[in-house]
Amino acid sequence: MTDIDVIVVGSGNAALCAGIAAAEYGSKVLMLEKADEALSGGNTKYTAGAMRFAYASGEALMPLITNRDDPRLPNTDFGSYDENAFKADLLKFNDGKPLSPEQLTLVGESYETLLWLSGHNIKFEPIYSRQSFEKDGKHVFWGGLTLAAHNEGVGLFDQELAAFKRLGGTIRYNSGVMGLTTKGDRVTGVKVGDQIIKAKAVILGCGGFESNDAMRLERMGAGWDKAKVRGTPHNTGDGLKMALGLGAVEHGFTVDAMPLRWTCTWLHSVTSRSTLVNASTIVKSAIFWVQCSTCADSALSMRAQISATTPMLNMAAPSLSNPITPLGSSSMRRSKIFYMPNTTSAMHTLSRLIHLKA
Repeated sequence: MTDIDVIVVGSGNAALCAGIAAAEYGSKVLMLEKADEALSGGNTKYTAGAMRFAYASGEALMPLITNRDDPRLPNTDFGSYDENAFKADLLKFNDGKPLSPEQLTLVGESYETLLWLSGHNIKFEPIYSRQSFEKDGKHVFWGGLTLAAHNEGVGLFDQELAAFKRLGGTIRYNSGVMGLTTKGDRVTGVKVGDQIIKAKAVILGCGGFESNDAMRLERMGAGWDKAKVRGTPHNTGDGLKMALGLGAVEHGFTVDAMPLRWTCTWLHSVTSRSTLVNASTIVKSAIFWVQCSTCADSALSMRAQISATTPMLNMAAPSLSNPITPLGSSSMRRSKIFYMPNTTSAMHTLSRLIHLKA
């Protein structure tokens, strides 16, 4: 295969959203999933498919809801969950640290991201059973968490995969990516078994490492290798290992005095306590940095940010108030690699920032 514009590695929520974002610009997108069809979707299928995002009122939720004829809706008080409330909730998980620029972007872009998903016929329904109570004849929601996909994480995966295919995307199962191919200082494709598949861009949506005992021990500290994993057995950190092998710059928060250099994703699969870890990307002059978060039953979406010096990318980029300064040094200075942790939410920014037809 030599006519692929974009290869997406993985098929969880983040990978599928990246595939949708690339395909909606007309790019030919190939998604590679190492699991079989039944176990595809990463940890997305193990979540509740719920979305936490800022919204001003119940009226703002209507474009996102599957069945607007639900007879309960006129008697429902969704309240509001403004950006300040969202920020306050995030601060509870920051171990006393202020919100990072990425977290602020997450909050500010969250509603727009849900509208983008809705535009691809990915819809949600109110979580009446878990997030509301009845008072004076009304269903009153609490906690800021209001919507989830029908059939939870499986339903979210099914809707996103259908949207990806409608746009012409192709997915291959049992196709574990074992490495990245390069030419000079550029990434040119991926290795799947004995096959080399070329592409103009590669997106790694396969960075989850909760099923890798050794990586949990290395990155999270003593005892984490003994954690019981409830999610997919296929999240073994392949994307992180491939990226670091090419010189990706590690970056992120510190948890329990241990540098966990992978960006603001919530490793909810190994423990009921949402432990902050980081999911980084390859960075330098022409590298796109995508970061998002998932917390417990909620999927949170974060807008990507891009370095001001990205001559290799053919894109129409809006003005960004906080462009990321390239970090450290890397031999892969002109690679067109994108990385996203695979327990994350919608990456609609790819559709806004990247035009990969060239």
